[in-house]
Amino acid sequence: MIITTIDQLSNYIPQIPLLDLVCSELKQSKLLSLDEGRYELFGDSVFYMVNLYTSSENNDMMYEFHKKYIDVQVMLSGSEICLWSNTDADLNTIDPSIKDISFKYIEKESAKLHLDTGNVAIFFPGELHKPGLDSGYRKENRKIVFKIKY
Repeated sequence: MIITTIDQLSNYIPQIPLLDLVCSELKQSKLLSLDEGRYELFGDSVFYMVNLYTSSENNDMMYEFHKKYIDVQVMLSGSEICLWSNTDADLNTIDPSIKDISFKYIEKESAKLHLDTGNVAIFFPGELHKPGLDSGYRKENRKIVFKIKY
C-alpha cells in the first residue's frame, strides 16, 4: 500500500512503469466533468472508473482485494475513510474469468486512512481494503479508480 498525493504520484513510476499513463491522464482537466463509468487508457492493461458517490457508514467488516490489478484510487473531490488490513488474502478465491475482486471478513481493527481531495491510495494485489467510508459526516465524492495490470 502506498499513500501519496497527485503531485507526488510520478515518484512511483520506477516501481510501477504503467503509472506514467495514469499521471498523464490526471493532468487532463476533463476528469472533473466525465460521467460515471469505465474508460480505457491502454486496453485491459490500464483503465479507470469514474465513481460519484456519498461516503457511507461502516456497517460490516467485508474488505475487498484483487488478484490481477493494482488499484490506484484518486480522490478528485470530497473525502473518505479507507480501511486497510495486513491480514492475508486468499488470491485463489478469485475467479479471473468473472471479475478481479473478492471479499474477506476481517474481525480485528485495521489501519484507518483519511483520503482528502488530491490524495492517492495504491493497493497491490492481495491487499485488503475497504474504501468509501464517511469520516463522521456524509460527503459527496468524485473518485477515479485506475486499474493497472500487475
